[in-house]
Amino acid sequence: MKAALLIRLGGLGDLVVALPAISLLRKAFPEASFRLLARAGYGELLREAGVVDAVSEADDPAWTPLFDGGGTPSPEFRAALGRLDCVAGWFHGAAGRPPWREDLLRAEGAPAVGSPPVFRPFMYDRESSIPISRYFFDRTAEFVRAEGRPAAGFEDCRLLFGRSPRPGERFGVVHPGSGGRLKLWPLERFRSVIEALAADGLDGLVVTGEAEASLEGELQAMPLPRGWRRAVRPPLPGLADALRRAAVYVGNDSGVTHLAAACGTETIAVFRDEFVPAWRPFGRATVLSAPRVDEVAVVDVIAAARRALGRSGV
Repeated sequence: MKAALLIRLGGLGDLVVALPAISLLRKAFPEASFRLLARAGYGELLREAGVVDAVSEADDPAWTPLFDGGGTPSPEFRAALGRLDCVAGWFHGAAGRPPWREDLLRAEGAPAVGSPPVFRPFMYDRESSIPISRYFFDRTAEFVRAEGRPAAGFEDCRLLFGRSPRPGERFGVVHPGSGGRLKLWPLERFRSVIEALAADGLDGLVVTGEAEASLEGELQAMPLPRGWRRAVRPPLPGLADALRRAAVYVGNDSGVTHLAAACGTETIAVFRDEFVPAWRPFGRATVLSAPRVDEVAVVDVIAAARRALGRSGV
């Protein structure tokens, strides 16, 4: 394989759960050039980490014929597709099939575009009890072995960045938001966690992102302990750096939580039971869940955070 287009649509968490699978391809085909089709602001993290070589925005006109419901592909698109050896994508949609024009990509049957690349859609089985991250990895490993390459282990492919060598740093990150209302642990409980961590001598950062703009007013009104500050929609590279430095992270079921775990941070994640089987973060993640997130006790989250601090050497 010399060149491949990798597709992972959706938000930050959607991309991060595909990280081990994408990293596996990088390790299995070090000579190949990988272009990632994703939200560019998120995909740049993988490019900076050397997991992919280039990133295109998900709605890049150069690649929209892949998802167009009809029409004749342009000569430019045909040429671009002809330069690829493989198109791979990771999907978990309810429809059970990738949202692209398979007639452009399948290796057999017509109409195909010239000599089409190998087509590999990795579809998550919604009936599976395996987390999406591991399911995608295992299916990708089958492809790697079928191509005659050895497949690295999951543990070797799951980290986005190495941990910064700052043992004992008393610094934490809390992210009280999420893109889904049912995933939001009550804000006053996050405040209790922050106060407990501050009482233990930790400085910290309270982060909000684009998905939880509705919380920003409440967060601005919420007093923070000395040594703690707010970061409203911080640039993703800066957030990733803060997560790498943090001794502990506490958050909901969110993309930032998945990123924290992928950075190797001791992560405490508050989940709704129904979302745990598929969306459990990989990495150093402790998941506390209940049928409803507001049933997760604050004392349990504080205790889990303190145990994580012990593992961090703080």
